[in-house]
Amino acid sequence: MAKYDIVIDTNIYHKDQARSKLPFLALSRLCKAGVVQLHIPYIVEREFQTHLVAGAKDKLEATQKGLEYLVQYEINVERLNSMKVLLENLLNQENAIIGNVEASFISWLDSVGAVRHSVSESSARAALEAYFLGTSPLTSPKVRADIPDAFIFQTIVELSKVSAQLFVISADGKVAQASEALKGVSVLKSLGSFIESDPIQAEVLHLDVVENLPLICAELGKYEAESNEIFYVLQKEANEKIVGRTVHSHSIPDDNHEATIQGYYDPENIELDLNNLSYFGGGEFGLPYSYTSTVTLIYYIYKADYYALRDDDSPSVTDHNDHYFQAEEEREVTVRGMLKIMIPAAVLADVSTEDALDGNVEISIDSVDSVELSED
Repeated sequence: MAKYDIVIDTNIYHKDQARSKLPFLALSRLCKAGVVQLHIPYIVEREFQTHLVAGAKDKLEATQKGLEYLVQYEINVERLNSMKVLLENLLNQENAIIGNVEASFISWLDSVGAVRHSVSESSARAALEAYFLGTSPLTSPKVRADIPDAFIFQTIVELSKVSAQLFVISADGKVAQASEALKGVSVLKSLGSFIESDPIQAEVLHLDVVENLPLICAELGKYEAESNEIFYVLQKEANEKIVGRTVHSHSIPDDNHEATIQGYYDPENIELDLNNLSYFGGGEFGLPYSYTSTVTLIYYIYKADYYALRDDDSPSVTDHNDHYFQAEEEREVTVRGMLKIMIPAAVLADVSTEDALDGNVEISIDSVDSVELSED
């Protein structure tokens, strides 16, 4: 389910009929990523669709008249014939062109997964009552020019009942003012204002980062090759996280085949899985790591079992009670987990700039996911 629902009034679509400017391009990305759900009331759909068709008809008519005017001149026969063919083709294709223009908006709506809202009986009745009585979003009764606003507003009312975060983008005073009075509805006068708002900018950055993960991985790899900062963090802090952890193995002669880590040597064979770098938002990345380390294990062994061990398998022991020894031995473990890498948003926006990461990377150990004996 999308985080944000949005209704865009007809006047906003008019300002970018091709939906090719940055705010609409960003909206398309957010919709396709499932972050934003676009809703379109039937009245908005048909108002804008018929507006596009009317504009196309005007352009076709102007083109036709221009060609008809030109063919009256005494010009090169070859060019004259070419213009006549153009005119004939234009006339033959007029209906198809109009049909394509009409269908283009629906195709775009489908491409972004928009929800198209038809006019229900209840919403039609409520809209007409607003028309007759001059109630919200209208200010005067029986003003026919206001009928579309009444229908659009009813769709917004219905959505406000089920949406956690509904945004209405409208430059129309009546629709905007009435929508502001609805609980949980935020009203903005331009699509750009919606895209530029802090929560949506965070979502856009998230999409940018996810799309640019290969580049970020490469830059982070270069940064580590030059600084060894991640390596140093693991070497200094990692093993502190595993002290007190329990490891399990049938090779441990404890009744439960388990032992507790009490001490350690420095990590070795450190590996960073940059190919599986993941982004969690807010400039936070997860980087899988693994390493090996020799650790001191403590466990308890039944005395009879201890005496049955071969000398070369015997751990160092001290007396625990009448039946058990406390055993201590050193074994190699393999540790796997996740590092948290923090990079500021401003740096992520242009991570390929030379030395962009210098002094801008915070590294900490987020989790230790597994500790296993290496020979198992």
